[in-house]
Amino acid sequence: MQVDLRRIAEIEVLTPQAERVRLGSLFESKPSVLIWLRHFGCSFCLEQVKVLMSALGEIEETGGQLVLIGQGNPEQALRFQQLKAPGVQVVSATERSVRTDRSGASSAHTTSRLGGGAVAWASAPRDCRGTPSSWGRPW
Repeated sequence: MQVDLRRIAEIEVLTPQAERVRLGSLFESKPSVLIWLRHFGCSFCLEQVKVLMSALGEIEETGGQLVLIGQGNPEQALRFQQLKAPGVQVVSATERSVRTDRSGASSAHTTSRLGGGAVAWASAPRDCRGTPSSWGRPW
């Protein structure tokens, strides 16, 4: 599946401080691994984040960053960031952006190139199966 990163870049998300930003502003400056979480309380997504956090050093060593996009409000994003993903960009997608602007990026994994680095666009499938190792490490 081909993902249109230009459309993805225009998706509006909320920071944990409730600031509205373009998703693209979070990955324009460096290679990024973008992960869609079903919601901040999803137990399968928590396991996915645990695995990703164990690979965070490897991602950062290559000049990349991890960005987690969840469905929820800024307060939930902040709490999730503090408890599960310290030091990682965590944002919440507005209901409108999730509903209308996914740009066909709802598969378990799609990898595209951006700014000389890899971007993995991952959306937890309904059964939330898969781990980063099964995606093939794009970073």
